Amino acid sequence: MARHFTKEQSALARNADLSAFLLRTDPGHYVKEGKTLRLIDPTRPKRHQGTSICIKMGTNWWHDFATGETGNSVSYLTEKMGYGLVDAILALSGDNTAYQRANYDPPPVKTDSPSVPVLFPAPTDKQAKQMYAYLCSRGIPADMVTTLHKAGLLYQSMEHNNLVFINKEKDFAEIRGTFTYGKPFHGVVKKQPDRFWYFGLGDNPKTKVYVCESAIDAVSLYLLLQKEGKEKEAYFVSLAGVANQKTIDRIKRNPYEVILAVDNDRAGQECRDRNPDCKAIIPIHKDWNEDLLKDAGNHILDSLIQAAEKTAADRDEYFTSVAKPAPER
Repeated sequence: MARHFTKEQSALARNADLSAFLLRTDPGHYVKEGKTLRLIDPTRPKRHQGTSICIKMGTNWWHDFATGETGNSVSYLTEKMGYGLVDAILALSGDNTAYQRANYDPPPVKTDSPSVPVLFPAPTDKQAKQMYAYLCSRGIPADMVTTLHKAGLLYQSMEHNNLVFINKEKDFAEIRGTFTYGKPFHGVVKKQPDRFWYFGLGDNPKTKVYVCESAIDAVSLYLLLQKEGKEKEAYFVSLAGVANQKTIDRIKRNPYEVILAVDNDRAGQECRDRNPDCKAIIPIHKDWNEDLLKDAGNHILDSLIQAAEKTAADRDEYFTSVAKPAPER
């Protein structure tokens, strides 16, 4: 049966928020950088990896710095993602029956070399003063910073003095700026869409995985649970972005109890709604680092630990009585 679209659907599609659509349907291939969303495509020539394709957040506009091409939401789906015109318009206009490409892999770009290696920032050869200063200012003790550094999970980059949280497999790194004013830089380098940063200290058998939005939040939650002696039985994961559903799905396939520990905001709630099979704990403030900095107290920790035993069906009612959601920012 032939499929059609209306003039109204066409207009909606061409003006649709392209960044929101991509983060919803294909989060693993994009990273937020300031007010833009950038395509992660390691198949591109090295000279174009840093610029690549960028989508202005909250708009229908995209630009390919490698080729000079620009366009709207519909042209991006048809020219860069392989959609047919009808499928693109129906998908962007909100038709749930439209052909979705959630598992889309970018088509290979012809290059002079068969593959381009993923490069991580080089570590500094000097004392990592900014690393310690920044993390200590976020309530993370110096001995904890040293522990992660000695474990090969954290270092300060030579260029820009950024924090680099790198996993032990060396296929994922979360990068965060150390400037204490303004919004710090936040970037991700990964070899596959479903990779993540994680740590688990001590020799105790691990039975749980706490899934957080950022590495700093993962460390903050560890320190909060440390007060109750609950930290040694778990791994602490950073998604480096709550929309990364492919990573969550991969974590679920491991033989551990998965507990969502994402932010107390709309995006965090959407993540909890997408994963009703997972237990969840919610920070009292915006995120776990805020809870750590504000030293919420043991009575809040008791509430959070009890909440992890709640099922997805009754946790919303539970948290209504425990704490009000943090205001949107």
